[in-house]
Amino acid sequence: MGYSYVNSRSVEVHRLEHYGQAVIEDAYPLLLLLSETAESETLPSQWIEDVSTEFTTLLALIDEAWISAKDECVKSRVWPRINLKFTL
Repeated sequence: MGYSYVNSRSVEVHRLEHYGQAVIEDAYPLLLLLSETAESETLPSQWIEDVSTEFTTLLALIDEAWISAKDECVKSRVWPRINLKFTL
């Protein structure tokens, strides 16, 4: 799915947050609806389970990348102040 993009670590923090929200607010409700109507719609339940697993894995990667990106943002803003104090 979007693994290579998320793993590239070149994604901005606000985009990661948006992607995670989209999975939770858009994909999961659709998958829930599909799972509830799979039998009547003759959808393969294994396919729905596989897609759900992939979205869950993607959400975990997004979360991990988001935390890492936030940490990098904090470090880049904190360290210059600390270094400046040490040089005075």
